[in-house]
Amino acid sequence: AEYLPDFKITKRDGSVIFVEYKGNGRSFDYAVRRKLIAVKTLNPDLDLRLIFHSDGKIGHVRKDGTFRRQSDWAKENGFKFAIRVPPKDWFND
Repeated sequence: AEYLPDFKITKRDGSVIFVEYKGNGRSFDYAVRRKLIAVKTLNPDLDLRLIFHSDGKIGHVRKDGTFRRQSDWAKENGFKFAIRVPPKDWFND
């Protein structure tokens, strides 16, 4: 199957960054998260990064009142990410 990212950015050096923009709720549900991991696993050389509209909650609130956020998931799964605006160094590194 072919992967079509939300954005494809070609840097001056010719390298390519693939960017997925995700909101909260269904746009970042379990199926979406599973797909992102599969794309990354099947294409280990792909530079896939995420931009979240906000750092939304994932899953249920724990007994202690805490919860996972989208940024937690991205860190746990080795994705570079940003909230709303990509950092300038994404285009310079």
